[in-house]
Amino acid sequence: IRVSNNASSSALIDLLGYDRISRTLKDKRYQLYDLKKQGGLWVGKRYGKGGKRNPDPLKGLSHAASAFQVSRFYYMLAYGKLINCERTEQMLEYLYDPHLHHKFVNSFDKLVPEANLYRKSGTWRNYHSDSVMVIGNEWRSYILVALVEDPGGEKIMRELVYEVDKILSKTKNQ
Repeated sequence: IRVSNNASSSALIDLLGYDRISRTLKDKRYQLYDLKKQGGLWVGKRYGKGGKRNPDPLKGLSHAASAFQVSRFYYMLAYGKLINCERTEQMLEYLYDPHLHHKFVNSFDKLVPEANLYRKSGTWRNYHSDSVMVIGNEWRSYILVALVEDPGGEKIMRELVYEVDKILSKTKNQ
């Protein structure tokens, strides 16, 4: 998970199957994909070329995410609400200590190097995504998610961290 592996991800998709993945994302316990609330997280294609597609019901995308549902995913992780406490701990271990120091992490390395980061990012063509749960000192514990369609998406995400930090630090001091 830290460093994406398309072959491993595709093998897991094949093992679980689209029906099981879809049922889990739509499950009332998690509600990570909701037709009534503009979708959410969706896995509908193996990574790489070829293979059957199972597009998301709202927009027909092979893979989808909304900032709201990605944030909810981290929130459920923070409170041990994904499957059970043991699986939550396992997932946190997989997301901890990002090995790729780009996008959000590049800025957090400079801003709060002591913070614990739980992170997943992705890039496809001009689409950039980054998500992080920051557990830092004092007030710096929050979730940040960005989905950007722009050739300069990585730079946008680096700058976003500083802007969010400025806003949150002002709020903290009020």
